[in-house]
Amino acid sequence: MTSLSKHGRGTLEVIYKPQTGIHEIDVVLVSGLQGRPIGNPTEIEFHDILSKEITAARILLFTYLPATSDHEHSSPLFCVDCLDGAAKSLVSTLSKQKSEEERVEKKEEGVTDEPSPVSNTPLAFVAYDLGGTIVKKALAIAAHDPRYSEVSAAATRLIFFGTPHDAPDLVSWADTLCSVFLASLHGPISSRHLTTRANALATFHRNLSVDFRSARTRRFIINVFEESPIQSVS
Repeated sequence: MTSLSKHGRGTLEVIYKPQTGIHEIDVVLVSGLQGRPIGNPTEIEFHDILSKEITAARILLFTYLPATSDHEHSSPLFCVDCLDGAAKSLVSTLSKQKSEEERVEKKEEGVTDEPSPVSNTPLAFVAYDLGGTIVKKALAIAAHDPRYSEVSAAATRLIFFGTPHDAPDLVSWADTLCSVFLASLHGPISSRHLTTRANALATFHRNLSVDFRSARTRRFIINVFEESPIQSVS
């Protein structure tokens, strides 16, 4: 399923279904700055691990393609508009999918008034670096918008890999975000806009950390961090 906005296009793709055809939970993978769900290219794909360990899970992959390509030597997600657009696309696409599945379920069962079991399916997110920012912003939006109440209620499990969550001030936020960005690269970079983007993203993340405080209640959250050598900006 695809969602379009003025900032880009988000796609939610089912990449694994239980062999029984019945799933007890939806797990949504959200990629980060390197454009993949998690880990290094040499590691086992994370959805392969999930499908073996959680056999009753349906696994979906959310990807986001910004409308513009003005991101010299940087990830397209390293900007405020793209992260905000991706978050809106994620929550909108999930809401549309739930509504469509509920409609199909009711039609198959001949139900017109009673709620569908689909709407009660638990929802988990697994996100890598700034993919976690997308998830947090999406849930903050869902918490304050009645149109997305089902998504907000269903999202009970969150797993973040290398996602920045807090910093004492804007300067520290900017430094943290630059570190996350640099750690995602595999070669020397030259980006004159890096500092400007980091400062704008620092304000965005500071505000989001406040907005997300209420959205994180009643949710089971795991944070995982790894250390990587950071390259200098040339």
